[in-house]
Amino acid sequence: MDFGAPLVFLGTILYLFGKENAKYVGQIVFGFGSIFLGMSLMSSGAAPLKQSPFWLELLASFGKNPILGVLAGTFLLQLYNLAQLQLD
Repeated sequence: MDFGAPLVFLGTILYLFGKENAKYVGQIVFGFGSIFLGMSLMSSGAAPLKQSPFWLELLASFGKNPILGVLAGTFLLQLYNLAQLQLD
């Protein structure tokens, strides 16, 4: 069930046209909507990876050696942080 986009829309409307307290509620609703919309987009974007034998073997190897998974996660996090730093 995809309700991220309607929550973002509702939060925007509340924030733009609401009174003082409604603006705060609009920010909260917008934030939750953004989280759910982002999760939905990531799920649909990663769906083709379920069919890839390379990714299935890679994830299976992380299950056998958890330290390798932690190192890969650390590397990807640092790569993400570097990309965010370049955007600022």
